[in-house]
Amino acid sequence: LERLERAIGSARRGEGRLVLVGGESGIGKTRLVNELGVRAAQRGALVLEGECTRGGPPLEAWVDPLERIADRCHSRGPAEAQRVFGARAAALTPYVPALDALPIVAPRPPTELGPDASRARVFEAVAGSLRALVAEQPLLLVLDDLQWADRLTLDLLRHLARELLPHAGVAIVGTYRSDEAGPRLRRLVDVAGVEVVGVERLEEPAVRALIGDMLADPSPGPLAGYLAT
Repeated sequence: LERLERAIGSARRGEGRLVLVGGESGIGKTRLVNELGVRAAQRGALVLEGECTRGGPPLEAWVDPLERIADRCHSRGPAEAQRVFGARAAALTPYVPALDALPIVAPRPPTELGPDASRARVFEAVAGSLRALVAEQPLLLVLDDLQWADRLTLDLLRHLARELLPHAGVAIVGTYRSDEAGPRLRRLVDVAGVEVVGVERLEEPAVRALIGDMLADPSPGPLAGYLAT
């Protein structure tokens, strides 16, 4: 948790990070990042959360965060929508239809683009919108279950780690099941500047201490050994 909180501190200084939290299923990754979110909000950061599901659509993990940002723009008025999204919204609307309702006056970008140019436009749209968003408040973006992320999501994270995060107040923390990490996710781990935090099983002495605290019994006996197993 201390390592993750340092990422929040860096984001507050305008130096973002991408941190990947890995461990086996049920080990406590989501609980860990939820606690991080509470602490980040207490320190004044905006906290947004997204999730990948098995076989989900492209950029699935970004839908909820971008919709939350859109809601924020709606509540603050057209000027905020123009500042944060502007013409960039058109590139993201195919993935986040809610953005089409934003009160934005801007020419739509050309639709006839090749695959590489289209991907680059999406990446720059996300990066530009996040850069505008954090001009007022640092951001913690939590993306859960990246072992199921589509290729576009992982390539976007790689782009942000290289082009945006070192110069913007954005901390991205992603969780993944280490036993289900595919080759694309492992390549993301190898990107310069990406930090990996491993969540391991508790050894029996730690389990014994935990159960002892819960039961107000310093010697919980065989129960601790049973639970550790």
